[in-house]
Amino acid sequence: MSQPASIHNENSNFYEVKMQIDPIAAVSLLVAVAALVFSIVSFRRSEQLNTQVALQTHLAEQKNAIKKIWHESKPVIEQISQILGSGYCLTDIGKTLNSVESKSEYAEGRPLRHHFYDLYSDCFLQVEDAITAPEPHKEVRLVVSLLNIVYEGDIQPLLSGKTPKNDFKTFDILHTKSGARKYAVLSRISRKDRELFYKQIVNKTTEAFCVYTIHKSKIDGWLSELEIVKIDNELDNFKINQNSKLQRRFNIMFNMLSFFQSMELEYLVRPYETRDVDAGCILHGAVTLYLFSKLAEAYMQGDYQKIEQ
Repeated sequence: MSQPASIHNENSNFYEVKMQIDPIAAVSLLVAVAALVFSIVSFRRSEQLNTQVALQTHLAEQKNAIKKIWHESKPVIEQISQILGSGYCLTDIGKTLNSVESKSEYAEGRPLRHHFYDLYSDCFLQVEDAITAPEPHKEVRLVVSLLNIVYEGDIQPLLSGKTPKNDFKTFDILHTKSGARKYAVLSRISRKDRELFYKQIVNKTTEAFCVYTIHKSKIDGWLSELEIVKIDNELDNFKINQNSKLQRRFNIMFNMLSFFQSMELEYLVRPYETRDVDAGCILHGAVTLYLFSKLAEAYMQGDYQKIEQ
């Protein structure tokens, strides 16, 4: 049955009105979505900006704390750096080997000091990261290993092209035939000459260490302040390592000040009269002294103007 004309006209008018409203609603919806997106983006940008400001403020506080400690401690570390002369003190000590002889067949006519220089400098290159490393445990273990070298079991086999039976963990140079030969040259110096040579290393280290004994309370206090900075940093959302230059500077300072309390340094400055001064003992002293000097040198090179906040 056909619908009345009036009803048909009403339906037509309804659809015409509906078609007229849909574009407006769509535009309104788009505007609303755009406004929402803009609000979200603005919020995130604001949040990022606030985070960046907080980070910069925090790092500025950390930097100022580290800078304060550095300026206070600089005169003390400078005394040590001057005594050790950036490691050149070992060059002078090595020259005393000019009047010493080695019975080793591997001396090859070279001055003994050259064998000595080669060994401790190669060893140092392997532990150089201990200056800037956040936790230099691996490097410390290598230095300690020098005191545990057994010539017959760890060095002698290498001289004949054999592999040592013990899987001894020490410096790479001492796992090579070339390094074993240099070690053998130092080992075949007379006991008396080895002790006199070692005494010079100990004396120079002790001279620098005396600066610590004089200023012990100050140095330990600066180290405690750095430990507080370190603990605060570990508990904070904003880490020092987000500024690589600041992190490096902190590590150098922390490693230098904590080195005064290290077992390596303590061992070297203790009375050694009853100690068996072999080539490993000499190398341990040389590497420790050289590391000591390079830590002091790096400490003195602080340039806080170049540390970006």
